[in-house]
Amino acid sequence: MHKKIVSLILFSVLFLSGCSSSKQVAVAYNGGSSMVQYYFTKNNDQPEKALINVINSSRSSLDLAIYDITKEDIVKAVLYAKKRGIQVRVITDKVESNTKSESGVLEIFKENGIQVKVNSHSGLMHMKVTIVDGNIATTGSYNYTAQASTKNDEVLVVLKDSSSAKDFEDQFEKMWDDNNDFQDY
Repeated sequence: MHKKIVSLILFSVLFLSGCSSSKQVAVAYNGGSSMVQYYFTKNNDQPEKALINVINSSRSSLDLAIYDITKEDIVKAVLYAKKRGIQVRVITDKVESNTKSESGVLEIFKENGIQVKVNSHSGLMHMKVTIVDGNIATTGSYNYTAQASTKNDEVLVVLKDSSSAKDFEDQFEKMWDDNNDFQDY
């Protein structure tokens, strides 16, 4: 039920906002509350800066399921999280992991002790999700690339809600633990 409420609220917020500048909406439910923030590339909302702030807020864990990660300052934030002692795990797409730009990033991650998995199933690993400390989750169309940060019509949604973050984390764990459809890079 909670997933449906959050989804409805998120859809309503995005639909009603059109493509206006970044917004944040406080949502109260069943004695709890959450914050939904969203950032549009074409409005110069700088989703990469919002994402880096989320990554930098990590205190214990950082999980990324991302189709494409090549944006240098985002890569640096992930590496910095690892250097701060944060447990970092990355799941990405097998096709993208074979591109020159992303394979270089993934090698750097591995050299720095970051665990990486790629999908081995026939479809794409097309998620764009970051989960921080089980309390914050990001999603949207935004890939972690320069093109997505400057040229594409993209949105990054930040959900500051532990219940939603847990749902995202549960899905990440299912993928991470699935050795049939996801393999070590």
